[in-house]
Amino acid sequence: MGHLTSRHTLTVNLANSKPTVQTAAFTQMHAIQGPTNVKFLVDNIALGTVGIYGFTFDYGDGSEIVNIEPTFTNNLPTTLPISALEHTYYQTTMTASELTARAIINYLSHDGIAPLSAVHNIIIKQSAENMIEKNLEIVNSQLFTIAGSATPIFNIESSDNIVYPCSFAEIAAPTLFDDGIYINTDPETGIDLNASYLYNSKIALLEDVNSAALSALSGAGFTIQGKSGKRYTMAFNYNNETLRYSYAQDTDNILLSATIPAGMNIETLQNSITATFNHLVGTEFSTITKESSAVLFYQSNQLPPEATSYTYTTTVSSTDPALADQITAFSIEDRTYSYTTNIHGPAGSTGLSAVNRVRTNYTVNNVVYGANEILIRAL
Repeated sequence: MGHLTSRHTLTVNLANSKPTVQTAAFTQMHAIQGPTNVKFLVDNIALGTVGIYGFTFDYGDGSEIVNIEPTFTNNLPTTLPISALEHTYYQTTMTASELTARAIINYLSHDGIAPLSAVHNIIIKQSAENMIEKNLEIVNSQLFTIAGSATPIFNIESSDNIVYPCSFAEIAAPTLFDDGIYINTDPETGIDLNASYLYNSKIALLEDVNSAALSALSGAGFTIQGKSGKRYTMAFNYNNETLRYSYAQDTDNILLSATIPAGMNIETLQNSITATFNHLVGTEFSTITKESSAVLFYQSNQLPPEATSYTYTTTVSSTDPALADQITAFSIEDRTYSYTTNIHGPAGSTGLSAVNRVRTNYTVNNVVYGANEILIRAL
């Protein structure tokens, strides 16, 4: 049981030269925890040419103040008969505390100079009496089976090189508390695992737009699907010329037009496309962005009903096929996903997960739960 009498140690060095003009003051700060043996070194205090006439040390914890008488040797300057003082500090309060130890060195006067002194203030901060600060480190561990349960047994070593064998085992079942969060992991039967959903449609503008200018858009256009399943066509003409193609126009097929700016290039054409479709963001498209030389029409990467069922493949119409040199203005790509494969979402290629099905308002057994509770529905 040697650890019950173990002590921390601390060495404090008191050093100064003889003051020549006025009293000199020095301050240092240290932190201790638990019973601590502190050694105050005094052999680095310069005594000057004539020495000192008094040395007083107050430990600051209520202990008796120590007065040390200097000694004379063959009429030479006085010296201190010790090289260090030692004292043990104890912490007996339940909260952290602070004390100040003080050393006062009184110098003899000479050459008409009034006696001066040097003061050392040593601030000592103590941790709470019931706090354990042992800098513990696990040195080894093993795993055993006790009563059918895996139980670790390990050794912990403290900064005092004391080894504590430790283990833990569950001796009572934990108490569970209802924190008002409900997680529903019903299988959501009737799901078509082969269904495809639209993540985004990419309309890439080809270099012919730069090289052939308006000729590349003569009769060209593209048709894409919105979230509702409606199809939106953007066809290009110039000076209100009649379109070569006949585009269906009804409640499910909408024809859009755009003003083609003078000096058209890929960038200005991108701006015209995004401006033409901008009023559909939030209803038919979650967002529309420009990327390099393309325009991307985003839907979502979530489960139904947030998902957009993929019912139409994006198409493009090119320039007049009667022309000798066909000019292509667009290329297209539809990116889709399913329950089992969703490379576009946070679930990665492993499929859709409950991370996309968080609801903050729902009803269970005719009870309506508010925004401070969540329901997670998982596949």
